[in-house]
Amino acid sequence: MLTRTSAFQNQENIPCMEKGKRMKKLIAVLSILALIVTGIAVAVGIDIALQGALATDGIERFPGAMAFISILNVVLFLAVGLTLIAAILSLVLSARSGQWIWFVIILLLIPCGYFFWLSLIFGNLIPGVLVLVLPLLTLLYGLIFNVDRRSIAS
Repeated sequence: MLTRTSAFQNQENIPCMEKGKRMKKLIAVLSILALIVTGIAVAVGIDIALQGALATDGIERFPGAMAFISILNVVLFLAVGLTLIAAILSLVLSARSGQWIWFVIILLLIPCGYFFWLSLIFGNLIPGVLVLVLPLLTLLYGLIFNVDRRSIAS
């Protein structure tokens, strides 16, 4: 009787393990995409800080700068969205597995990340470059998180 119960429990844990592995892969992919898009935004922010605004009083720095500003806004929203989704999935996975230190660190870095985004948008590069911290942390969590039968609760 005891072997049937333990075998049944092991079969119940397999779908939970698969969910944990899929979520871990999704966190890693979203974090990599967020890092790429955020890196582009940081590079443009550095360029704007060094070269000046893309358009001032209707005068464009180069032809097509106004269109580039619209594309840049979409890239910024995409980067913030990808970072937020990766952070929320990391919060869910860390809460399910009972890794409360990771949970608290990611939870505290989410508002800091938005402060860093605002700093980057308004041209303050010192805190603006720190916008890469949250996607790097979620990538680290997605890569080092170990999925085993005891870590994921249904």
